[in-house]
Amino acid sequence: MNKENIKKLIFQVISDSGDDSTRDGLKGTPERVSRLYEELLSGYGKDINELVKDSMFETTLDDMIVVKNIEFSSICEHEMTPFFGMVNLGYIPDRNIIGLSKIPKIIEIFSKRLQVQENLTNQISSALDSIISPHGLGVVVEASIQVEDLTKVRASLYNGNDDDLAKRLIKLARENYSVSSSWFPGINKYAATVYNHVDISTPGNAVNYQAAMKPELYKLFKSSFGLSNADKSGQIACMLSATRHLLRSKSYFVKADNTSKRVKDPVGFAPDMQYFKCQGGKGVCPWDVIPMVVAGFSIPLDQLENWMQDANKIISEYKKKAASCFPLNGIYFRFGPASDKYLALNNSRETVFIDIEYVQNTKGSFKENGLVYTPNTPTKFALHQEIEQMSVLKYKAKPHWGKNTQSIFSLFNIKDSYPELDKFLAFKAKMDPNDTFTNDFWNRMLSPKKPNKKSCVADGSCYCSSDDDCYKGLKCESGLSYKDAKVCR
Repeated sequence: MNKENIKKLIFQVISDSGDDSTRDGLKGTPERVSRLYEELLSGYGKDINELVKDSMFETTLDDMIVVKNIEFSSICEHEMTPFFGMVNLGYIPDRNIIGLSKIPKIIEIFSKRLQVQENLTNQISSALDSIISPHGLGVVVEASIQVEDLTKVRASLYNGNDDDLAKRLIKLARENYSVSSSWFPGINKYAATVYNHVDISTPGNAVNYQAAMKPELYKLFKSSFGLSNADKSGQIACMLSATRHLLRSKSYFVKADNTSKRVKDPVGFAPDMQYFKCQGGKGVCPWDVIPMVVAGFSIPLDQLENWMQDANKIISEYKKKAASCFPLNGIYFRFGPASDKYLALNNSRETVFIDIEYVQNTKGSFKENGLVYTPNTPTKFALHQEIEQMSVLKYKAKPHWGKNTQSIFSLFNIKDSYPELDKFLAFKAKMDPNDTFTNDFWNRMLSPKKPNKKSCVADGSCYCSSDDDCYKGLKCESGLSYKDAKVCR
């Protein structure tokens, strides 16, 4: 690195800013900055093979070797601002291991360059793969960079009957920064939280406390949800749904320094307001106590009204058999503009994101190979699957990549829904040549296949096509309202 060139450039930057580069505080700055960048970019030109040549050892071990919490700092190649983080990695040896002290030095060589996190991860994994050729290798890089100032938002709460709700929600979504809404079709109610930016100097330190119930309250909800699965009348489910609507309708924001006090006009930093920490940051989340499953997908925003009408028709048909306040926690709506990202749920269309939760029926559940199996289908599972199938088949819903069971992908044509899929796959092949981030679930999304087992509907791995796919005497029949759906009843 030519330090003299850097000194001249820094001198010029100071002069062009209008400051006096000869004053006491600045006259030594070009020299200091040149030394700083010599250190920050010291990874160029270093030979990794030379570094590790005396640190390779043969072994008969076949257990995973894990190295955790290796700190690093680097320079973002886009803005040349610093970013920091941790590297965690593990590998399964194939006759060769490397001295542990050399791994942080390999990471340092690549981090002391102009970088982005994705390239840094790939370079570390590629280097280790070429040096020790392990059976398996995983590298996780966690990093943070501050590229914009913090922002504050004000939250406003709306609730009431669901008359013309789709029109009202679309209007709110288009006129405000962010909207999160819960629709309770079984009791014809809704609750929404609307966020808008305010000046950073606006007083307020509110935080989102909606998931901060006490553990004993979680347990009460868990017991109630369990009873709702056994309650054929549906009355318990309706009571729970009304309770959840009430909790969503009132302010769930508290002061950061006084969590016992609810805030009526909440203002706070956007990350604290729009996202929540479970049990006040202690890590006890509702889904840790209550066996909830979430189905998530997106549909075009201009189809929301039609979708809600069809969903209501399905729910109404099931109401004829018993009180149906499905879903207990409401149907969640969030909204987003069209995106050009290859596999974004809002790719190429203005979008509403929909989440529907249901509670697993844990009766008869058992553990096998570290996994919990729940062979009994939840109450109203047919209703849930009918809405799910209607969404994909009629409204071309795009399933969320991480929130769903496998069944929804069996109806979903990924190539039709994402015209630029080939570009993504080409990029993935380039960045992940060893298929480190490929697994069976991903392969089944690309090429869905029905599992070869009976009662596959019970664990969400299929929609039924015959009675054998159903559980305990249920039959595979057409949906009550959306006749193209196949459900177990």
